[in-house]
Amino acid sequence: MQARASLETGLHRALEREEFTLLYQPIIDGGNGRMTGVEALIRWPSDPGEEERLPSAFVPVAEESDLIVGVGEWVLRTACRQFESWRRANLDIGYMSVNVSVRQLRQAGFVEVVLDTLRTSGMKPGELHLEITEGALAEGPSIAQTLGELAAHDVHLALDDFGTGYSSLSYLRNFPIHSVKIDRSFITEIPHSTAACRLVESIIAMTTVLEKHVVAEGVETEAQLRFLQTAGCGSIQGFLLGRPMEGADIPGFMQGARTGHS
Repeated sequence: MQARASLETGLHRALEREEFTLLYQPIIDGGNGRMTGVEALIRWPSDPGEEERLPSAFVPVAEESDLIVGVGEWVLRTACRQFESWRRANLDIGYMSVNVSVRQLRQAGFVEVVLDTLRTSGMKPGELHLEITEGALAEGPSIAQTLGELAAHDVHLALDDFGTGYSSLSYLRNFPIHSVKIDRSFITEIPHSTAACRLVESIIAMTTVLEKHVVAEGVETEAQLRFLQTAGCGSIQGFLLGRPMEGADIPGFMQGARTGHS
C-alpha cells in the first residue's frame, strides 16, 4: 500500500511537471513493407539510481485513479503535436494511434477534448486512431454513445487485444470499429502452435469479410512475419520491424524502410 501510494504521488508530480515522454512504434504494411502509421507509447523516465519505471506498473495505478484522464489528455495532445511536426517536415506518417482508457471514455466532454486537440494540431480526424479494449465496450450505453460520436466525426476506432474477450464478434457487429489488433499472446505462438495459427488465420479472414482492417502486434521473428504475410494480414507491428523510438528518429527509420535498410 505504501509503494502504491508513493507511486500515485509520483504520478501526480510527473503530470504537473510533464515528466512523461512518448516513444513511437512503426506500424508496417503487410504487403509492401512501408510504414503506414505509428503507435504512441508513454514512458516515465526514472531518476538516476532508480529502477526503471515500466508502463505495466504505473499505467494501472493511473487507471485506478482519476490521474489517467490527465495523463491521457497529455498523451493525446503530445502525440498530435508530434504528428503535425512530422507533416511540417514533409513526412507522410499516415496515422497516429493512441491508447484510450475506460475512464477517459467515461469523462464528460471527452469527444470535445479529442476534436479540440485535432483542431489545435491541424490533424484530420481520420489520421487519429484511438485504441480501446473490449472492456470499454462492455461499459454500457454511455460508452457506446461516445464511440458513436467519435466515429461520426471520422475518428478511427481500433479494438486492441482482440481475441482475449468473450464477445468480440458481437462487438465488431454492434460498434463502429474500424480495425482490430490481434493480441500478441497469439502471435507469440505462431507458427509453432497449430491452434494459434488456425485462430490467427480465422481472425484475419473474419475481419476481412467484415471489412475491418487487421493489425498483428508483437511480431518478433521472421517466421511470424512470413506466416502473417501469407495469411493476408493488413499491418504488422513489433520489434522485428521497428522498436519504439523517439520522434526525432522516425525520419531516419522511414528513409531506411524505403531503401530496405531498416
